[in-house]
Amino acid sequence: MQGTDIPEFTLRASDVIAIGGAVVSLAGALIAAFIANEASRRLAIARSKAERRHFCLHLQQQFDSPEFFRCRFKAWQKLNKGDFTKPMRLSELLHGDHWTPEVSTIIHFFESLNRYCDEDLIDEELATKLFGRSYEMWWHGLIGHIVVDQAGEQYRDWLGSVQALHSRIVGAPNRATASIRLENGYTVS
Repeated sequence: MQGTDIPEFTLRASDVIAIGGAVVSLAGALIAAFIANEASRRLAIARSKAERRHFCLHLQQQFDSPEFFRCRFKAWQKLNKGDFTKPMRLSELLHGDHWTPEVSTIIHFFESLNRYCDEDLIDEELATKLFGRSYEMWWHGLIGHIVVDQAGEQYRDWLGSVQALHSRIVGAPNRATASIRLENGYTVS
């Protein structure tokens, strides 16, 4: 082949050592980046868990505050007196004498608690320990016995978010007493 000269390429030992050094440096940089990324990820998880626990403890402080305690006590008195019929129609609850500011506050607290769990803002295990007993009391006294009637149909999703907390906190898989009330009135344990 005339007219095309292909230069010969030869590597000297110093060139091989320089290339080998560059490859080792690149591999070292990749390993260091991987380690830094993993450490950052683990720190973020730990920080996130600490933040979720802190927010949950902040909710407990609000829940146990004197104002909220008085509210809970007044609502509990209505619950304890048997003011709520079983089953309770949703429209009757929301538009009758049963829907007091105290009952509203308690129910909306549980709705918010479920939303915080959905958004992974609180530690569910800690929330179960802090609020599970109160929710279970309200579940058995009222929340678990609310049925959606035609007049309350527009509030079905809202009630669903309040009732969804049951499977998350009270109906946790490790609880033998978990039960779910179906729309047809049957209870599954």
